[in-house]
Amino acid sequence: MAPRHGRSRNPIRSNSNKAQTRRKKKRRKARKRAKKTYGDLRWGVSMTMVGDEEIMENLEILAEEAPEMLAAALWIEANEIINEAIMEVPVDTGVLRASANVGEPVINGQGISLALGFGGAASAYAQVQHDNLSYRHTVGNALYLSGPFDRHMAGPFTSHLSATIVGWLEDE
Repeated sequence: MAPRHGRSRNPIRSNSNKAQTRRKKKRRKARKRAKKTYGDLRWGVSMTMVGDEEIMENLEILAEEAPEMLAAALWIEANEIINEAIMEVPVDTGVLRASANVGEPVINGQGISLALGFGGAASAYAQVQHDNLSYRHTVGNALYLSGPFDRHMAGPFTSHLSATIVGWLEDE
């Protein structure tokens, strides 16, 4: 066996580090995009645990800020879904593609809701183009919104949300 010179690289660790770096860059870009539209997404949550009272106070602070952080993370994820959908929407005049929108998150006692979609004034047209599987589009396809949505839900949707929130907490 020939002697090795230098350190050997572990390809698994190397790929893992590269993937981690890509995810960090992606989260940074998403935060910048969200900040332009949604405002400042950084929340200062720092905890120093000394006694029971301080632990409870810190948990209360975190509980107060968690819904806003989750809403912002949902908004970022919704924008990723709509950006994928834009690439799949049928194009004739471009009006449908241009009508893509993601609403502001709404926090209420029941949870957090957020609307995303296409159409606006042309929502009836958007629905027909989305639902009619017999149409043969030269650009795009039917189910242009539900396809990306379903892929995100079947994939690592919750891990994206938690990674975004954990990233914000680690940045502080």
